[in-house]
Amino acid sequence: MKYSMHVIIILFMLCAAPHVFAQGTEQQTQPAKPAYDFTAKTLSGEDVTLSNYFGKKFVLVGMWATW
Repeated sequence: MKYSMHVIIILFMLCAAPHVFAQGTEQQTQPAKPAYDFTAKTLSGEDVTLSNYFGKKFVLVGMWATW
């Protein structure tokens, strides 16, 4: 009984997943805003500005914080 209930729940989730994820795609009609320009220091102490990479295909900005 427990096994069949898990199978039913998994099948329901698989059938409902496309409807859940499709809701967010219809609302994205506005173009993306450009990122704010900022300057940061590399580990070697050099200054890097985000606008220097404008027009490149991808820019990955990794940030973290500790409190």
